[in-house]
Amino acid sequence: MKLKILILLILSVSGASAYYISNGYISEAPYTIQFSTSKAEGSLSGLTGTVYFKETDLVNSSFDVAVDVATIKTGNKLKDRHARNGKWMDASSYPNITYTSQAIEKYNTKYKVTGLLTIKGISKEKTIIFDIINKNEIEYLKGTTTVTREEYGIEGNSFAFLVGDEITVDLEIPASYNN
Repeated sequence: MKLKILILLILSVSGASAYYISNGYISEAPYTIQFSTSKAEGSLSGLTGTVYFKETDLVNSSFDVAVDVATIKTGNKLKDRHARNGKWMDASSYPNITYTSQAIEKYNTKYKVTGLLTIKGISKEKTIIFDIINKNEIEYLKGTTTVTREEYGIEGNSFAFLVGDEITVDLEIPASYNN
């Protein structure tokens, strides 16, 4: 059940995980993609793709990322295996969660990216609100979004009701300049 939530989190996070700032690429590690519901939590890894983000050129900024469903971790190997199976994430048929932006705009003091999040072959428009923060002289893209299991056909087993339907996805991705 936690794996299902983690996958949804990864989908939300993947849209903001690869990050270009000015003319730079996002560094590959360490980034975090975490998910949580009322009863489950976990993380995803295996993020790939590209993001071009320039504060002065939002019209040409874009996100095109994927995360590997098989990397779901809940802290319990049995739950991880269940999360990867057909009723939950079906990693063998749908190995990646993807996010492709359609528009990026300023949103108060933050940014808003709207794009297509695809999980288990189902694509839905999803918005991610993110900010640029500085930690120890490293810039990070930090964002949050919410997804539901139902909208992506993540049914789970007979205990799925214990997991919760709404999944909060939190991400924090380091960005490094590459001029």
